[in-house]
Amino acid sequence: MTAKIDVLAIDDDKFIQKVITKSLTSGTMSVRTANDGEAGIAEATRVKPDIILLDVEMPGINGYEVCDRLRNLEETKDVPIVFLSSLSSMRERMQGYEVGADDYLVKPFEKENLLARINVLIKYQAERKELREQFELASKNAITAMTGSSELAMAMRFLEKSLICHNINDLIQGLLDSAGQFSIDCCVMIISN
Repeated sequence: MTAKIDVLAIDDDKFIQKVITKSLTSGTMSVRTANDGEAGIAEATRVKPDIILLDVEMPGINGYEVCDRLRNLEETKDVPIVFLSSLSSMRERMQGYEVGADDYLVKPFEKENLLARINVLIKYQAERKELREQFELASKNAITAMTGSSELAMAMRFLEKSLICHNINDLIQGLLDSAGQFSIDCCVMIISN
């Protein structure tokens, strides 16, 4: 069973908080609310939400500043943010995207539209996380392969040099040098006729 999607709604309007809570609370989603920007930032850093719904016009700091601050915090920089605002001009929407919002919906919103956008953003976030993990694994494997290739190359150089050694002392010195490159402490004992 997958965990519930944790939605944080930051809006000073109690009626809108109730509409969001009633629209989204289900077996797959839970909703937390904050009454202003400062409280929203504090709540988002206390427990990282899966998605943030953010109003633009609030007392104290406005939604644009809240979004900008959330994008600059390590804990919340990757959390999807959707503006829900009564401000609908192109300039206001663009300002929302410029401060780092992932989407912008105008109030009043339709429940189905909001749910669809949340689901798309959550899916996108999960795919991004999976790609990041695959990239990190590929990078780790590449470094391991390069390290292994480097060690193999050192061993091959020793073998090549051993074939052209003119005396036993050169062979011993080559072996000790190669062992030192691998950070191996060793002793060599030669028994000859």
